Amino acid sequence: FRRGWNGWAFYSYYAPRGNPWDDFDKAIYGESMPDYQIAYPGPRGPVATRQTESVREGREDFRLLTLLKQRGLQRELDAILHAQTEGESFERLRSRALRLAAGSKER
Repeated sequence: FRRGWNGWAFYSYYAPRGNPWDDFDKAIYGESMPDYQIAYPGPRGPVATRQTESVREGREDFRLLTLLKQRGLQRELDAILHAQTEGESFERLRSRALRLAAGSKER
């Protein structure tokens, strides 16, 4: 967001090699490489992972910061971005941005 990029992407959501649950199988040409995926197949559909949750949270954060910018809260947005560079936790920053987006005054 800080660099002015207007989107996000990742290389592969689901592209297993051989057994998707075994990163050490030599499924293709005897390679011992991990699979490219952030979700795994399950008996009732995709099984989410910590990586899946990280992508979701990152996308939500990007959309939240974009909303603040669209609402003209640039000063507050700059303060949040600066606090991130100073090491403030993502949870606190997210809570701060959510309060601003909801129209609450910061405390």
